[in-house]
This record gives sequence, C-alpha cells and structure tokens, in this order.
Amino acid sequence: MPRLWLIACGLLLLAGATQAAQQALLVGVSEYPALPERRLPGAANDVRLMVKSLSAIGWRPTQLQVLAEQGDALPTRANILQALERIALSSRSGDWVLLYFSGHGAQVPTQSGLDEAFLPRDTTHWDDKRGELRGALRDKELASAVQRIRAQGAHVWAVLDTCHAADMLRGPAAGPLSGLRFITAPELRIPVHLWGPGRRLSASALRQTKRQGGAATGRYVAFFAAGKDEASLEERLPDPLDGRQDQRYGVFTWALARALREAPTADFASLARRVGAAYAERPFPTPEFVGNLETAWPW
Repeated sequence: MPRLWLIACGLLLLAGATQAAQQALLVGVSEYPALPERRLPGAANDVRLMVKSLSAIGWRPTQLQVLAEQGDALPTRANILQALERIALSSRSGDWVLLYFSGHGAQVPTQSGLDEAFLPRDTTHWDDKRGELRGALRDKELASAVQRIRAQGAHVWAVLDTCHAADMLRGPAAGPLSGLRFITAPELRIPVHLWGPGRRLSASALRQTKRQGGAATGRYVAFFAAGKDEASLEERLPDPLDGRQDQRYGVFTWALARALREAPTADFASLARRVGAAYAERPFPTPEFVGNLETAWPW
C-alpha cells in the first residue's frame, strides 16, 4: 500500500509539472524619440491597467513581461522580437499566451499596396533606399511570431489597441474626445506616390494569421481596437477597476479592463460583446474580434 501511495503521489506531481501554463507580453509605447510630437501618454497607462486587470484575475507577476518606458525593458523593435522568440521557444502544447500592444499603428507601402505596422519606440522615418519604415514592426512579422507560438500547440490571444492607418492625425479633438491614435504618412516621411490615391490596401496578415513557421495547432483569438483604416481612441477616463483619478487610457483597453472586472469567467465571444458595447454610441471606430471566439475564457 505505501508503494501504491508513492506511485499515486508521483503521478500527481507529474501531472502538475505538465499542467498548461500562461504568460503575457504587454507592450506599451508612449515615447517616440524620433517623433516627439507624437507621444502617447495613454499607452503607458494602458499597460499598467492591463497588469492590474490580469493580477486581479489571478495572474502572477512572473507570468507578465512588460515592455514599456517603466517596464522590464524598453519597447524597441529588437526587444519586442526577442521577447516573442523567447515565448515561442518556451511555449508548450495547451499553454495560453496573451500578446498585448498599445501604441501607434501605421500603414506602410509594399509592392502590392499598403500594409499595417506597429510602431515600436525606436521607429524613425521612411528609408527610401531600403523601401521601409525604419524600426516599424510589420503585421507579417507579428503574424509569423503568432504562428511560431501556435505551432508549439499553444493558444494565442492577441490584443491591439492601436490604429491601423497612416492618413489621419492624432491630436486634440472637439467634444468629449481627447485624442486619436493616428500618425500621418508625411510625418513618417513616406513619399506621397507610395501612399497616395490609387494605392490598394493589402489584407492584414495578423488578421488572417497565415501559416508560417510550421502548422499551427493552437487556438487563436484577436481583439482589434479599430479597422485597418480607422483610428483608435484615447480619452481621459476613470480607473475602471477602482474608479479613482481620471487618466488617459486607450478606450479599447479601458473597455477590456472593465469587461474583465465584470465577467472574469466567460467565453471570448461574450467578452467581445462587453467590449463592443462601449462603442455602441460612438460613430467610430469599429472594433474587430476574430478567431476562436467560442473558446471558454481560460483563466
């Protein structure tokens, strides 16, 4: 009997050792040294709010990696790519990975039209000789990182609180809005013939998550703050968790934090409906929710 008891305990310990894990990469870019007039104070608050929200539903500090001005490291292009690669290498079948991005988005020229891109802290300007926006993180690169994680059998939830356009200006707005997360092509020094009339929009690689780097077996859910040619919003709002002092937040992140507080146990579809309800009386943007939305909320 003692030997059977020891065997049973060993099996339980083995099961615990192989239990599915969870980890999150939280990226918030508020400062753009090469584009100082386009700083986003709300992005840093967004990341802090996500840390509080995830902690409130049981995530541990060791499961959260923060790339922000006051995080574990600065949100540069190299640091983001390195963090994504570490996650791909450490993920196992059944794990859940949250990839969260808050900051500026842009549309950049390609041979077939315009692609979406996320702008890390070290984004500079268009390089005409190399045909690229220096420092930008293309949607295809993000999609490839997602696929490498899913190829391990891990599940991915991607959340992007950023605009997907480069043809409007982020700045003060009339009425209750305090700002739009937009940055213009001229500000990035992209020649007008590369982004002007007649340019065709390419499909978002991150939205489609085409198979790259091996067959993807893990599930995939993505929450986008705006359509591919819309701005996302940043406003002064009360903390959705404790109602304390107003700060600038991305409206999408604020709505997500409130939804997590109100319904910590749900499926992604119901969580998406709660987030979308925050936009019911707004003329724009139109958030998008794609992927395996029927999946039960895993935390």
